[in-house]
Amino acid sequence: MNEHFNWRRLGLLIRNDFLGELRGYLIAFAVVTIMIMLNAIPGAGFGDLKDNLYFGWFTGMLLIWGSIHVSVIFKELNNKKLNEGYLLLPASALEKTLARYLHGSIFFIFYILVYTTLVSLIIEGINQLQFGRSNSLFTPFNEAVWEVIAVFMIIQPIFFLGGAWFRSARWFKTVISVFLLAAGLGVLACIAFLIFFSGEVSGMLLGSETMFENGLEGVDWSINENLGHVIVTGLKLLFYVIAPLFCCYVTWLRVSETQVSHGI
Repeated sequence: MNEHFNWRRLGLLIRNDFLGELRGYLIAFAVVTIMIMLNAIPGAGFGDLKDNLYFGWFTGMLLIWGSIHVSVIFKELNNKKLNEGYLLLPASALEKTLARYLHGSIFFIFYILVYTTLVSLIIEGINQLQFGRSNSLFTPFNEAVWEVIAVFMIIQPIFFLGGAWFRSARWFKTVISVFLLAAGLGVLACIAFLIFFSGEVSGMLLGSETMFENGLEGVDWSINENLGHVIVTGLKLLFYVIAPLFCCYVTWLRVSETQVSHGI
């Protein structure tokens, strides 16, 4: 049997995680259902019908609840009362990391999609029977829905790493870390821009008199289009591919290190 990866062990880990979270999911879905009903039924009966009611709830659940859920998905890792049982599970660090990643991304998205679709059908069925009119149903195959899912899949690995790295207040510490990192990268980007495009900046400053006399047409704002295209492509590759993979890789390293130092 492969000591590093086994599909059967991975499936058992995913099932174990689902059963462990099932009660929490049911309670959360029950509370959210009541909140949606308080929003949807009075609106259909006495107010204006809404087209994006369920899309708004889906977006909030996926991005807000989803990021919080992922940030605490490794709650056993640094908890002295819980980590012994988790770290000594007969599975590799790769399997444990992948199981939690799938549980916090693919399966969580599936749960929210199914839940929002079903709850919209049930509530709007009640509205139609009671008031003869209803809000628009949730459409899981709408393009805007999958754009939100794409955003979640980009930010999810960040909170996934934060959940494994920080010991407490994981969501807040992750948000603060991302903010500080973004600010630092922004400063570096400004410095790099001044270094690589100093000629264009100088030309703009020297042409400021022309700009005031002839308007914006009097200044040459052009930059190297090929270089700009390369920068944009590189940034897309960084945010959409490299950063998520890097976060997942560091999370695996964190789980491996903790399993070795605490699990044995």
